[in-house]
Amino acid sequence: MIPELVERLGDDENARALVREVLSFHREGLEKIVAALDEDTKKKLLDDPLVRSIFDLHDLLPDESLVPAHRLVSKKKNNLQDVCELCGVPMGERHDHVVDPKTGSVQCTCIACALLMDTPASKLRRVPDRVVRVSPGEGAEEAWRALGIPVAIAFFVKSSVTGEVRTLYPGAIGATTASTTREAFGALEAAHPELSAMAPDVEAFVVSRVEGAREHWICGVHRAYELAGRVRTKWTGFSGGDGVRAELAAFFGALAKEVSS
Repeated sequence: MIPELVERLGDDENARALVREVLSFHREGLEKIVAALDEDTKKKLLDDPLVRSIFDLHDLLPDESLVPAHRLVSKKKNNLQDVCELCGVPMGERHDHVVDPKTGSVQCTCIACALLMDTPASKLRRVPDRVVRVSPGEGAEEAWRALGIPVAIAFFVKSSVTGEVRTLYPGAIGATTASTTREAFGALEAAHPELSAMAPDVEAFVVSRVEGAREHWICGVHRAYELAGRVRTKWTGFSGGDGVRAELAAFFGALAKEVSS
């Protein structure tokens, strides 16, 4: 019931802000409760997977990992419907994503859990819906050549933990990962000023230069991995073939319709 109610909030930022404030209020209360408990009582409470999950979702167990959803529900699927990877409830057609900054892993979540993670204290980060078309500026071509990237499709993700920039190349076997030096990425940022506002961990700079294209976008990191999956499934031959070109056109066409105002 909770995910359904939260989903009805849609894009009402005032309502979402209210939900975040309520969750923050609950966290402060739970923090005081945990601090007042003796160790034996804490242990008994944390033997319950649901209690442990609630405490961990509020980041009240910094040395513990999240309780896997399969421990909270009997099935991974409910009538073939995806379930939230944090709380285990069935998700509707629309769902959100969160990222673990330490590992870079992306999880599908219900909107309620995503809102819970939309606070500075959370150990996970909510992936935003923002889509930005990036306009190459002076020095863009030189900055790209300096990267020495051997392919025409790539996306970049900044890490808030290490300060490094991960570069991923979609291809026939999925996304191949490499590192880009801060100096090289700094040249890209200088040539594409919008990159200075790209959120670490949760947003990606996606570039396609296939057959002379110049697609440059900032979007949620889950969209970049979506692109990698679509490219992998359609790849044929040495260069990808018509199937990949069609997928790229569809992907960037969809982004164009979602550009944030």
